[in-house]
Amino acid sequence: MKHLERHLTVSKKLLAALPAILLLNIASLPGKGLGYVFSGGGARGFAQLGMLKVLEEEGVYPDHVMGSSMGSILGGLYSLGYTAAEVESLMVTLEYSDIIDERQHRPDLYPGDRRWPSYGNLRLALSPKGMPQAPAGLLSGAKIDLGLAKLFMPASAHRDFSKLPINFAGLTIDLHTGQLVLHREGSLGQAVRGAASIPAIIAPFTYDGRTHIDGGLLQNLPVPQLIDLGADKILALKINTSMRGANPRNFYEVLNHILNIAMHTSIDANVELCDLILEPDLKGVGNLDYPNAHAIARIGEDYARKNVEVIRAFRESLLAEGYVFTKPERIAELTSVPVREIVTKGNRRVPAARIIALSGLREDVEYHQDDIVKACVHVWNSCDFHTVYPVLEPLESGYRLVLYVREREPRYLHLNTSYSSDERFSLGAVAEFNDIFMPDSRLLAGFTLGGRNELNLDFVKNFGDFHAPYLRLYPYLRQSTALRYNEAGQRTASLDSLEYGVVHGLGFFADKLFSLEAFGYFSQAKSYAKIPSGTPSSAWQKDAGLGLKIYHESLDNDVFPRSGACFFAKTNIAPRSNLSSKNYARLTADLDVYAHLARKVSLRAGFAYGSHFGGLADNATDLISFGGAEAFSGYQKDESPSAEYKYGTLSAVFEPLSNIFLETGAQALNTAGNSDWSLDGSLLFSYYASLGFRSPAGPLGVKFALREDGKANFFFNIGYTTDLFWFSRK
Repeated sequence: MKHLERHLTVSKKLLAALPAILLLNIASLPGKGLGYVFSGGGARGFAQLGMLKVLEEEGVYPDHVMGSSMGSILGGLYSLGYTAAEVESLMVTLEYSDIIDERQHRPDLYPGDRRWPSYGNLRLALSPKGMPQAPAGLLSGAKIDLGLAKLFMPASAHRDFSKLPINFAGLTIDLHTGQLVLHREGSLGQAVRGAASIPAIIAPFTYDGRTHIDGGLLQNLPVPQLIDLGADKILALKINTSMRGANPRNFYEVLNHILNIAMHTSIDANVELCDLILEPDLKGVGNLDYPNAHAIARIGEDYARKNVEVIRAFRESLLAEGYVFTKPERIAELTSVPVREIVTKGNRRVPAARIIALSGLREDVEYHQDDIVKACVHVWNSCDFHTVYPVLEPLESGYRLVLYVREREPRYLHLNTSYSSDERFSLGAVAEFNDIFMPDSRLLAGFTLGGRNELNLDFVKNFGDFHAPYLRLYPYLRQSTALRYNEAGQRTASLDSLEYGVVHGLGFFADKLFSLEAFGYFSQAKSYAKIPSGTPSSAWQKDAGLGLKIYHESLDNDVFPRSGACFFAKTNIAPRSNLSSKNYARLTADLDVYAHLARKVSLRAGFAYGSHFGGLADNATDLISFGGAEAFSGYQKDESPSAEYKYGTLSAVFEPLSNIFLETGAQALNTAGNSDWSLDGSLLFSYYASLGFRSPAGPLGVKFALREDGKANFFFNIGYTTDLFWFSRK
């Protein structure tokens, strides 16, 4: 009897606890919960944030999120507990114009790289056998890697995505197998980064031994994967480009349309699995309309407000079925990062110790996340890597900092076509070899045909990155044309010359301060006249001597600068008659300073000087040319050379629109000699105005100059016309 009573008592307790047990079992059943599926579509994805704002206002929050392409990035941020407005604010910090500009900025280059100017309309990597290779994408993804690494750094401690405020999974495609890859753990930043690799546009993303591209090609609305994640009710935020009436007209539109064809096969099938679809009208909104992000988000918000009754009805139906909406708690911000270990991944040629040294980061130091990102940028500016980005892996008391890198190829081919009023049409090619023959070395081997014909080999061996000596060996063969003018400025002769020689130097660079090089040179040259015809050729002339040059550059850009300074001075002395046909001692110097006066206006002040020193016999006949578009524009190149000159430049530089430059100013020239520095009648004034455009393929410029005596000069150039080897020459 007591046993029966005890049994009944236990049974009553079990019955009382049964509802709780059932609720626990239901809550733990797979596939229970509301899931948001984000679709891909580039900048159109911002419309999804607008719709989320209205869903939040109506108290609807998901248990699971997932997306493809841009939707994966937005979904990843939303899974951290950010509101839609906060996600929008974070995303607009990724400046679109900055993301697509993957060139190192001139002031950020290491000192060894500033010895060569910008060059080449096209650069192609070379295979070990010397075959040109097309890039894996129009963009390497360098800025995207860094931007996403920074955005998702606060989630570094959360390696299991199911334990995020909202359950999340990333979706990519393994490029080699074609299989979909579901990312449920690891680095959240890496999980969503692969989804940003749009084929042919952004290079594939490699990590964990796989090469990833955008999963949206196979599942642009990944509903089946969201169901596998645990959702049994699906709300789709659909912003895909419509296939109707598409008429692609250029390369990008054709490629985008082909990708859309592949995507829509899965989209149409997955729509049937959704319980509610929110799809705003985004006609006229392109995938690349990132500058209009806020306006696109507003389109999505307006659409959701117009359909708020549909949203409310969906909410009420879920509540009736027992769903509970809970606002997720945002993860804590990462105010400081205690770095206990630093390692590298992805490097093959560059030692890990060098990468870590270039970053300037140290173990057992606390850093702000911005400091870590800046350190990665500093490593990237070495020009040794396509991409450099950080990943934090949690340890018991801090983080392991992993610097992921993708090395640049050591061999490149630079192709350049240009036209200028001075040298007409030129075609050039330069092969670049980095660290092939010696560590920390560079060999440039190139030719130019057209306005000048030449072969150049420039080999430099550096003994450090920022404060270090270097060696240079520069042999060359050059055929060029010099023009001769009469006093009226009319061309009277055209002289061709053939010259071969070698320059060897020992230098030292001191980071952003200066580069100093002592050099010796030997050459032989022979000239002959094309106009007038019949003029006999000259005998071979020897030129041998010693020199010293110093260079400083802090310009924001070496083509159309707006700020900074540039100074170059060089002395040459050829004192030995048995080594040189002429005995001379020469000094030339150029200084230009640019200072911002306003956001779009800068002031330029410049001074150029050329003269001789000492009493060597041929100083007076060693004439120096100083005319041309980039020099004293009152004279054409080679017009009125002088044994001594000095001129000043004062101008205003405007940038009314991005990459469009206007400059207007005056120059004053004095060729009366070192004894005359007066500012009176010995000066020749010239006034000029120029227009320039900086394009991805190279600069374009026109310039008009008018001397005070009424003589006008016109200059035109397209492409990179600056001599790549100007610093290396004697």
